[in-house]
Amino acid sequence: MKILYDPQIFMAQKYGGISRYYYELINELNRIEDIQILLPLTYTDNDYLQKTSFYANRFSFPWKKFPFRRNIVESLYKKSLKKCCEIMKNGGMDVFHPTYYEPYFLNCIDNKPFVLTIHDMTHEVFADNFDKTNTTSEFKKILAEKASRIIAISNHTKNDIIKYLGIKESKIDVIHLGNSLQYKESLQADDLPEKYILFVGNRTIYKNFKVFIKAVAPLLNKDKELSVIAAGAKKYDKDELSLFQELDIQHQVFHRIILDDVTLGKLYKNARAFVFPSLYEGFGIPVLESFACHCPAIISYCSSLIEVGGDAVKFFDPESMDSIREAVASVLYNDSLRDELIKKGDERIKLFSWKKMADDILKLYRQVL
Repeated sequence: MKILYDPQIFMAQKYGGISRYYYELINELNRIEDIQILLPLTYTDNDYLQKTSFYANRFSFPWKKFPFRRNIVESLYKKSLKKCCEIMKNGGMDVFHPTYYEPYFLNCIDNKPFVLTIHDMTHEVFADNFDKTNTTSEFKKILAEKASRIIAISNHTKNDIIKYLGIKESKIDVIHLGNSLQYKESLQADDLPEKYILFVGNRTIYKNFKVFIKAVAPLLNKDKELSVIAAGAKKYDKDELSLFQELDIQHQVFHRIILDDVTLGKLYKNARAFVFPSLYEGFGIPVLESFACHCPAIISYCSSLIEVGGDAVKFFDPESMDSIREAVASVLYNDSLRDELIKKGDERIKLFSWKKMADDILKLYRQVL
């Protein structure tokens, strides 16, 4: 079977949940003898692909000699999409799985099947937070209506697809994600605070970071040994730094860039607790990452996080600062509760794996053929 993936997400993300999903899927399917993976790439700086032959086959540019990087990348992006269309027209694939929502291929694919994964409905649920020129929702709906099958990464996402896009339930398959981190006792906290709360990911509006910080500020004011570390791509902006000053916690809040899985695993493993205050998630991979690294998880009681966390987390109301603060304090200062959550997380993570996900998706590919 020849499976074609396009480069959309790998040219858009250096790292992130969606590109991690496709990397892990491709990596698992690549182990199967009768599967041929096609991924036409002209350029990517995606971290996950660095260990693959797809990364080696990309073009490399001396960027200092090409100051107009955006124009060049845009040109390479179009070239990659054109290659995908050529493969479709020449009958060089059996099934197509686009990695994001641009419908450029609809005039090329003819009657060949394509499977669409919808990772979340953030653009629909929080429509007011996105620029009106953003085409994600429009494109997503177009592809959802034309796809042979749709993969939802959680039951909650499936229900939102039905609600916002009007897709029939019978067309949607729920296939959960996996986790890439492993617990290692050797990941010591050499350059980390002695006692800290971990936040992972971007800090956009629906991620609820500022509400979380305001909620735990009294704990930080009372316990000067306690810190917060936010791990992600972007450093704190002026508004965030101003908020820290206002709350008098500026010396207890730190940022770490996630360099690789070892760095991320180290952050989880040495944290007193992981807190995920998001107002909405399509799945919530960081919850599984915390389980894998024996880090107690304290998370929002909302969206897909309820089905992912199960009984292995401490829940709170993400719209109540009192609820957040009480939940965090109950875990931070109760060793028996921490141990209980770690044990339950260790059991729950066994329900999720990239291999299981890939096996289920391969069955779906065979079904549409």
